[in-house]
Amino acid sequence: MSQFQSKSGKGASDFKSVGKPAKAAAPAPSKGKDVKPAKDAKPAKAAAPAPSKAKDAKPAKAAGKDFKPAKAGKGKGKDVKPATPAPVKVVRASQFPAVLNAQEDDMQKMLACQTHIGTRNLEVSMEPYVWKRRSDGVHIINIGKTWEKIQLAARAIVAVENPSDIVVVSARPYGQRAVLKFATAIGAHAISGRFTPGTFTNQIQAKFMEPRLLIVTDPRLDHQPLREASYVNIPSVALCHTDSPLLHVDIAIPCNNKAKHSIGLMYWLLAREVLHLRGTLSRATPWDVMVDLYFYREESDRQAEDQAQSFGGQVESAQDAGEWGANNVPEGVAAGYTDNWGTPSTGEWAGETGEGAPTGWDQTPVQGGWDAEATA
Repeated sequence: MSQFQSKSGKGASDFKSVGKPAKAAAPAPSKGKDVKPAKDAKPAKAAAPAPSKAKDAKPAKAAGKDFKPAKAGKGKGKDVKPATPAPVKVVRASQFPAVLNAQEDDMQKMLACQTHIGTRNLEVSMEPYVWKRRSDGVHIINIGKTWEKIQLAARAIVAVENPSDIVVVSARPYGQRAVLKFATAIGAHAISGRFTPGTFTNQIQAKFMEPRLLIVTDPRLDHQPLREASYVNIPSVALCHTDSPLLHVDIAIPCNNKAKHSIGLMYWLLAREVLHLRGTLSRATPWDVMVDLYFYREESDRQAEDQAQSFGGQVESAQDAGEWGANNVPEGVAAGYTDNWGTPSTGEWAGETGEGAPTGWDQTPVQGGWDAEATA
């Protein structure tokens, strides 16, 4: 056992001696530790040229900025611009057939009726229809777009097979006469004045109707029919001013809907275009209906016209009867009639003086006048 122990001890010591160099010979961690100085070595950090080169690249960026004018000038950038997609072509009235273009007479009527005059207020939705703004703040409506919308509205009206299914409403007094004339011309149903709520939605109401198209004069005043039309899916056409809301409006005709002449002209042009599309009226011949019939008239103007007509009739009858002269003396007039009023008459019309009658103003009155006592 002692021998074994001595042997084992020797062996253990030998193994320990062998193990020690093994531990000491582990160069991996030592080499790893030796790498630290390599990392800490300042030359290694200083030798990294990449960041320095990146910093030096800033002048290259500046050079790129200087290159922009070259693109705008004669560089490739100028040649690239035509390669962009072609812009969408805007269809204008001049590109329509010549028959559909507005005539000069129609444009002059719009200008004369002040159809292009807007207000100082501008609705955001009406901004595309405004041409410019004057120095006093009044917006000017583009009458070219007004004519295009008249064409569109006329096609929507013609698309309705039964004209009686079209309802025209005007709560504004200036448009009531125009509405009645327009409805008569195209065969539509007119509601002038107050609109009864529930006309389109309340089936129990006596005046209930189910139109297929609604036309209003002012979206602000005629908001009730527009709202009810939106409930039952009825398309609507409206004459819209620069400050008119386009809520529930499908086709907006930009115009001055506050002037009586402008409202009458819009309905007259719309009725004429509808008749043209229906084939009732030829475009070669002018319409025999005057636009004045669509204008609103005051009650005083009507009375003045009636009086003028009655007075004109009396004058005409007097002219037909002839002048009162010596040659046209009515029957029953004495033969002593003369044209000269200073000549004394000797006929039946001559005054007869009684007994005691004074012949002049300076003479004394006759005895037994009105104050004298009556005799039996």
